[in-house]
Amino acid sequence: MSLQLFGELLFCVLLLAIPFVFDNILKLNISDKLLKGSVSLLVLIVLCGAILSFAIWQNHLWLTILAAFILVVVTCIWAMLRFRLKLRRLLIPSFTGLLVVILVFAPISAMLVTPLPQSFLPQYFLPIVCLLAGSISFNMVRGIRKYYVGLQNHAALYNYLLGNGCTHHQAVAYFLRRSLQSTALWVLRRISTTMLTASPLLLLVLVWAGVPVLKAAILNFMFFFAILSGSMISLFVALLVARRYTFDEYSRLQPVS
Repeated sequence: MSLQLFGELLFCVLLLAIPFVFDNILKLNISDKLLKGSVSLLVLIVLCGAILSFAIWQNHLWLTILAAFILVVVTCIWAMLRFRLKLRRLLIPSFTGLLVVILVFAPISAMLVTPLPQSFLPQYFLPIVCLLAGSISFNMVRGIRKYYVGLQNHAALYNYLLGNGCTHHQAVAYFLRRSLQSTALWVLRRISTTMLTASPLLLLVLVWAGVPVLKAAILNFMFFFAILSGSMISLFVALLVARRYTFDEYSRLQPVS
């Protein structure tokens, strides 16, 4: 281990120790959540780092695509566990919605950041996949939960519409609109609050990667609205696919959480 790497690890440990010190002195009762969050973050970083390192080491296009596929699955499962949704019922719909967006947005973003054929080198392509998948998956899964919580809490309205001649798609249209609206507003609020934090960091990373400042600024702007569009598209696709997994043959809602 080099001296610089040791110093970086030591500095990380010191930063992590500060909240524990405050918790011990002021009795904030945050140590359990802090420890759980730290371990979860470490596991996720180690897992993604191992996949990325192996893909860079092998440097094959098919392996890069496989690694991107695995990263999308891991991110999707992580988001679903965070919102306590049943993997058995909603993993395939959620993964399908997220994968559709990543298949379109990730290659375009990679080609805009770096010219072909370098765009699909694992060190360029996989971080973009992680960035998009991580940003979109939580918004999508939150929207899915909003949709099904609305159906469960307003089951009388849903059954009333079905009983009065509406088709299943007509009966759930209101809940679909509410879910998409909630997701869009949630992402827009996050964009407005993260513009002062994540935006400068992303801009700095792009400039470090050799992207001209003006192009980096345009890509930065594009990235945030790619998250908005991707979140809504992935949510719409996921809810369409989820129909066969969350409703029975009589259009009755099955438990999803």
